[in-house]
Amino acid sequence: MICWGVISLKINRLGVDNTQKSDFCHCREGGSGDYLFVLFKSPAVVMVNGKFEPVNYGDCILFGRSDLQHYKPTEGEFVHDYIHFEFENQYEESVFGILPQRTVIRLRLPELLSEVLQKISQNFYSAFPYKTEVLNHLGQVFLFYLKQEAEQEPKWENMHEQGFVELRADIYNQPQYPWSIEEMSKRMHMSSPHMQMLYKRIFKVSCMRDVIRSRIELAKRLLLNSRLRVEEISFACGYHNVEHFIRQFKKEVGMSPMQYRKK
Repeated sequence: MICWGVISLKINRLGVDNTQKSDFCHCREGGSGDYLFVLFKSPAVVMVNGKFEPVNYGDCILFGRSDLQHYKPTEGEFVHDYIHFEFENQYEESVFGILPQRTVIRLRLPELLSEVLQKISQNFYSAFPYKTEVLNHLGQVFLFYLKQEAEQEPKWENMHEQGFVELRADIYNQPQYPWSIEEMSKRMHMSSPHMQMLYKRIFKVSCMRDVIRSRIELAKRLLLNSRLRVEEISFACGYHNVEHFIRQFKKEVGMSPMQYRKK
């Protein structure tokens, strides 16, 4: 058993829900000189072992210091979380080497890792008196979560499970679509109870819970990156009742849409 102890990260830069245009392309042949972790939130391709591999919402990859970094969107705008970091000493870096690099990992609950990165971002750009200590703690949470997900990465053993992966990707790529249990069940060619049971067994969350999360994630991006009114954002996210959207947003995020926009 490997004991990680206390590992200190030096964070160079990061972004959460970073949004780029459809012609965006990130390419660094000799790497960036530090580690780069990318969490994809929209369809894209990433270069792995000399060929482009398709990725969707919830897929992620870790690049080493000198690894080729090459990824780009395949349709529409490109949304992702990223973090550039280093270690304080070589021992920590050698321990960290047990994590997979240059390998696409499919996360079961990408929202949790994204939340950790968001907390890191909030503290990284703050002037809090205990900023360094908090970042060290959050950095370890990030590494342990990534290690756990890498070790428990799901293996899609049959076409049903691969179909669920594609269904979930579509839910997060098209949150405005009027998703229903009935329609998802027809798509998977199975009864509604069976479809819901398998979906939750694979992803540890219900299909309709994912629909809500996908819509709230889109709403958060639109609130921060556009000048659309709350009513317009509500409609763009698949809601036909703005009051219902506001209630659900507040329940999920802990504040109203306008409070979130002004934070």
